[in-house]
Amino acid sequence: MTTRRRFTKAEKKQILNEHFDNGLSTSLLSRKHGIHAVTLYAWRRQSMSENKKPKNNIEDRLEEQLETENERLEAENKALKESIAEAHLERIVLKKALDLQLKKARRSRRSQLAKKLKQHNRKKSQQKS
Repeated sequence: MTTRRRFTKAEKKQILNEHFDNGLSTSLLSRKHGIHAVTLYAWRRQSMSENKKPKNNIEDRLEEQLETENERLEAENKALKESIAEAHLERIVLKKALDLQLKKARRSRRSQLAKKLKQHNRKKSQQKS
C-alpha cells in the first residue's frame, strides 16, 4: 500500500503551469508526476475558483494576436467606410454637376431651336408677302 502524497500550493502551481505554459496534456502530466488525472482537473478547477487563473502563455499569445488582428481589421474597416462615404459624396456632387450641365445644354438647345424657328417663320412670312 502506498502512502498518499501531499503537494504544496507551490508544487501544484508548478505542475499546472507545465500544463498551461508548455501545453502538456493532462494525461502526460499525470504519468510524469504520478498523479491521477482527476486530481489535476480538481487542482485546475480549484485554482480557477480562487480567481487565480493559471497563466496560459499559448492562449495569452493567441489572444494577443487575435486582439491585434481585430484592431487592424477594425482600422481597415473604418478606412474603407470613410473611402466609401467619400466616393458617395463625390458621386452626388458629380451627378449634380452633370444635371446642371444637361439643363444648361437643354436651355441652349431650346434657345437655338427657338431662334431657328423664328428665322424660319420670318422667311416664310417674307416669302408670302
